Amino acid sequence: MSYKNAVASMFALGHELANLPSQKFDLAHMRVLLRALDHPERAFPSVLIAGTNGKGSTAATLASILRASQLRAGLYTSPHLVRINERIRINGMEISDDEFARCHGEVDRVAGRLVEQGELPWHPSFFEMMTAIAFVHFAR
Repeated sequence: MSYKNAVASMFALGHELANLPSQKFDLAHMRVLLRALDHPERAFPSVLIAGTNGKGSTAATLASILRASQLRAGLYTSPHLVRINERIRINGMEISDDEFARCHGEVDRVAGRLVEQGELPWHPSFFEMMTAIAFVHFAR
């Protein structure tokens, strides 16, 4: 799949909240997807930054500290301003178009298979797909 098609496929998923209440978010669905991808999120140490305000600046600061300490730092943020690639970075470098397309293709194929086999009730949302794509890219 090309980068252009991968991005179009992501945006075709629509806004997560538009499907409520028919589609409920359940962390169990993400666990099913990650298990089928061989748990890429377990391939590297990570920090989850949660809360209402300041997540982006806290994450950017932490990534800068890690890089200054000669450690590789992956950063997954949202929203993007211009290009979807801005959301996924390693050492400040955005995921390449080709790598985004590869990771998207892998995650999308696995998600499609899981829906087909009844292991997921529907295709993962934009956010779930982006999160899985980031995990796959960071694991590589």
